[in-house]
Amino acid sequence: MEFPSNQNPHIDDMQWDKDNDSLAILTATHVISIWSMGQRKFQDIELASQKDVASYISWSKTHPVLSIGTEKGSLTFFNRKSQRKIPCISKHGKKVTDGDWSVEGHLITCSSDKMLTVSNHQGDTPYDSFIVKSEPRNIKWSPACTDAEKFLCCIIGKDKLCHFNPKTQAHKFIEFEKSYGKISAFEWLTGSIIFITFDTGVCAAVSMAAEKMGTELKNFRPHFGAIEAFNINHEM
Repeated sequence: MEFPSNQNPHIDDMQWDKDNDSLAILTATHVISIWSMGQRKFQDIELASQKDVASYISWSKTHPVLSIGTEKGSLTFFNRKSQRKIPCISKHGKKVTDGDWSVEGHLITCSSDKMLTVSNHQGDTPYDSFIVKSEPRNIKWSPACTDAEKFLCCIIGKDKLCHFNPKTQAHKFIEFEKSYGKISAFEWLTGSIIFITFDTGVCAAVSMAAEKMGTELKNFRPHFGAIEAFNINHEM
């Protein structure tokens, strides 16, 4: 696979689709390149405006749809099978920074304007957007989500977690001991427990169950520096 010579060679992100056939490549331009394993060739997807720049990409877990977020806060949904491209202007007011698709086919995106927005694979906005007080990041749907009950978590600013139900707008902000420092990252262990790391090397397992939300189940310190990346084997 040779990257097109007319594209910016600096690659910011790469994402495989759910069938592991198409690889989307983010290059911080107005063009997203998609490499097809079956056809052995590239396809370029252009944003509605050449003055905008792609800042985020992710494939749906349920549909052959690529979502593209931009520096100006727009989203574009590209259906690989139908070749239909749906531009959604001003989903956010500023740069789209992160997002996550649920297994039900809903995309949650966050941006530097501190807004959380849910979209479906056709670009519709089924629920009201939600604004937080600090910039959100590391946003993830709970693996326990269902059609009747949808909720997610994200990091707010430097030291808070937000547990949020976009359907009802119910939310709770969770804070931790100041001595833990800044939150580095988190992952869902189960549908009701998250694993969270801090820049002081502290790790904690925290309950997200309604009756115990925010309760630390266990904490330990395997390192004395920031834990910036980790991976969980859910089979063990």
